[in-house]
Formats: sequence, C-alpha cells, structure tokens
Amino acid sequence: MTKKTLLTALLCVAALAVPHARAGFPGANGPIVFVRTDGDGERARLYVRRNGTTAFLTKGTYPKWSSDGRWLLFARHLRQTNLPLFRMRADGTQMKQITDGSFGAHYGFDWSSDGQRIVYSNGSQIFIMNADGSNAKQLTTGRGCKQEPAWSPDGSTIAYTSFPPRQGGIFLLPTCTGGITDTSNLDISVIDQKGTSVVALTDSPDIQETTPDWSPDGSRILMTCRSTARLKRGRICVLGSQGTGRVIFERRGRITSPVWSPDGRRILFTFKPETEEDNDAEVFVMRRDGTRVRQLTDNASEDFAADWGPR
Repeated sequence: MTKKTLLTALLCVAALAVPHARAGFPGANGPIVFVRTDGDGERARLYVRRNGTTAFLTKGTYPKWSSDGRWLLFARHLRQTNLPLFRMRADGTQMKQITDGSFGAHYGFDWSSDGQRIVYSNGSQIFIMNADGSNAKQLTTGRGCKQEPAWSPDGSTIAYTSFPPRQGGIFLLPTCTGGITDTSNLDISVIDQKGTSVVALTDSPDIQETTPDWSPDGSRILMTCRSTARLKRGRICVLGSQGTGRVIFERRGRITSPVWSPDGRRILFTFKPETEEDNDAEVFVMRRDGTRVRQLTDNASEDFAADWGPR
C-alpha cells in the first residue's frame, strides 16, 4: 500500500470520529493477563501477572481487559466445539456467561472504550452486543471472513482482519447502531445505513496482516505482518498517522497477538520458535520501537494471548 493511500485512509478515519467519544486505555501500566495451556484447548487457564508475581485466575482463553481494568472478557471451553464468552470482575468475582457457546472465540472480540458494548466475530461475520450479552446485532454480511475486531479508543471505528477471498488485510468499520451491508467480492466494500464506506488500511497480496490493536491515543495500529515469501519469519508492524507503515520487529518463528501497553510505550506479544529444540510459546515484552526485547514467561507450558490492563 502506498504512503499516499494510507494517509488518505487514516484521514478518512479521523473524519468518522464521534466528537464527544471517550478515550480508551491511556494510563499507567497495570497487570498482565495471559493464557497458559499444556496444548489441550480444554485445559486453557488464565493467569495474571502483577508486580513480577504470576497467579492462577480462572479457566479460560483469549482474555481482554476493559478500559478501566475492572472487568475481564474471555472465552471458556465447555465442550470440544463450545466456546461461550464470559465476563467477570478482575478479582474473579461476578462471573457471567454472556453468549450461548456457538461463538468461535479464536476469531476475536473486544470492549468498547466505555465498557458498555462488546464487538466480536462469530463465524465469518462481526457483531456488536451489550456488555451483558443482550441486544446482539450483526454488522457485516457477504463473502469472506471478517475476524479479530478491535475497537478504537474514541469508540468511532472498528478495525478488523479480512480473510479470503482476499489474502488478508486490515479494514476499518465505522461504528453504527444499524446493520451494515457487505457487497464485497475481491475488493471489500462495506456501507452502513448512513452511506459510510469501510476504509482499507492494507492491501498487500504478499503480506498477511492480522490481529490489529489500536494504540492508546488512537493514532497507530499494531499488527502482525508476515510475508508470504518468508512464512517461517514472524514480523510486527505499526501503521502510523503520517501514512507510514513499518516493520518494528522480526524473528524466525511464529509471532502472534501483539498489543500495546496502556501507556503506549511498550508492546506485548507471543513468540514461538517452532524448532525441534524449542517449540513452546512464551510471552515477551519490548519497547514500542522494537528494541529491549525481554521474555516474561519461561516454562514447559504454552503461554500466549497476553493483554495488558491499566493500573
């Protein structure tokens, strides 16, 4: 994607902003929650790391902090093909199942910045519901898969990953209360009831852009960006407000789920070497420019899908 095209896209996003929308996660860095499993999905457990100490929290997978750090959203394996969503207080109390279990949790979900709504992908489409699981509405339809939605800090826009019929790319879906009609084929076009089109942020057939995550100030989007010509090397990229996209970290192995810290200065991610000597996924942290990489977890279990909560 050219610099000019990306700059135009991000300017379009700014034009969609809600004037009085509240900011999302900016603040001091707090606890880190992550998944630990022995490889059997039914045994996935959530652990929380506070002040260098790691403790078991509950059974579950793919956790997401609310913007105030008071709530956790996660999925839990009840049966082999049953992955309902749950929410609970950060201390493990007031747990409640909020979906019926037909949901594919690994396709992604996220909180709105005010904590009142949840965006999620069910199968190949994106939905929005209230935080208690009520009033679910489908936002997308049509061909291809829309997954891994991420809500912008100002609440105006949802970034998501698009899979075949495209190779993959990141798009922006304006927030609305009504349905959105997707008439896409090879070129995705999504229009809401007000006539607002989705903006394509990436369109690179040789790059697999996935798992978008907004910076706390909403000016940048973090993502994985593996090259199809070098599938054995993981990469993390950042799209900036000046129309630039750049690789900030690359390593041989598999990199997944990069997320910003609440203060926007650091990045969490999962790295799996995928070698005969070392095949365990672990959680790492680095500076936002890709330097000072440090491993946070180190054990025989798989540690992944970390999320950084505010203090």
